[in-house]
Amino acid sequence: LSALFIATLLAACGGGGGSSSDAPAPPPPSPPTLSASGATSVITNTRYRYEAALSDGTTSVFQWTWGDSTPTDTVNPADKVWRQVGEFSASVSTTVAGQALTSELGVTAVGEPVSAGNFHSCALQPDRTVDCWGDNFAGQLGDLTNNDRRTPVPVTGLSDAAALATGSQHSCALRTNGSVVCWGRGAEGQLGNNALADTTSPVQVLLLANVTAIAAGANHTCAVRGGGVVCWGANSWGQLGNGGDSDSSTFVEVADLSDAVGVVAGQHHTCALRDRGGVLCWGRNQLGQLGNGIGAGNPFPGTVNDLPAMVSLVAGSNHTCGITDAGTPAGQVLCWGDNASLIGDLLAGDPSLPLNVIGLDNAITLAAGAAHTCALKADQTVVC
Repeated sequence: LSALFIATLLAACGGGGGSSSDAPAPPPPSPPTLSASGATSVITNTRYRYEAALSDGTTSVFQWTWGDSTPTDTVNPADKVWRQVGEFSASVSTTVAGQALTSELGVTAVGEPVSAGNFHSCALQPDRTVDCWGDNFAGQLGDLTNNDRRTPVPVTGLSDAAALATGSQHSCALRTNGSVVCWGRGAEGQLGNNALADTTSPVQVLLLANVTAIAAGANHTCAVRGGGVVCWGANSWGQLGNGGDSDSSTFVEVADLSDAVGVVAGQHHTCALRDRGGVLCWGRNQLGQLGNGIGAGNPFPGTVNDLPAMVSLVAGSNHTCGITDAGTPAGQVLCWGDNASLIGDLLAGDPSLPLNVIGLDNAITLAAGAAHTCALKADQTVVC
């Protein structure tokens, strides 16, 4: 047979050339991808929610790993409270058909961006500079003068602030490198620079490093570092927590405290939030602001009684409030101390034990003034 005939026969019978019905096999489905979502700019001690999702819509067991060394979560969505300032990476991972998938979110955590003292206020700007305004008698605005200001002025030489704390007439900033600077009134040692003089620009708190949170009372200042708390300044009511009543112009260790994640300071008292949600308070207690059921003050940390696990705290002049870490409903608020500033249980008197604020739940953050308290709720409404 001729070659042309054979080729024609093969083509007609499908020999050698394949059948027209044999279409190319479809490509295998693309493996799913993993994405993470949630807040990338956060304020410390406020709860945020993070979620993971697979592109194919299937479910999986996700593991969230937080860049600040707190325990991992294996739930989705995951609730997270950032306890320290800084730059962190929140990563989520899972395994699908033997393939490991990972997604990351960069997170910037800062302290509350506005802090108010008795008659002055300071604000943390996005570029980490600080502006202050108001009364400047002791130099608490940090602008190299003692001139009162009706509009904000920049704090001299401060460009790496990550958190703020303002007292009666002094101000402090936690820097991104973990050190602390203060300015303003120093007569009780509240600037922490081993001096008793006012200053109109920031001075370094001596030998203090690795700080994760700060707080300022009327004339004392405290900081969290490595689970411990250190304080300096006025101590006539034991608010430094070292068992004494002498002022200190350099920091002293708060006694018997190694698991603190946060600190707040009132006029003459201080409280620390522990890593499992417990609360310790020390200092003046004439209105029950230590929450221990006893009217006497305490220069050592003492447990706040009858208190569920808390997620955050605030302190006014003579009262303390916190948000519950869990419960039904979530985000309830309890307060103790000066009842002139509390809704509490709507009873007269000064409760020395924590009381629920009636009708308030789903709170996500708190703020306290001298004699009032406000809460931001999850629905973005504010109650006071």
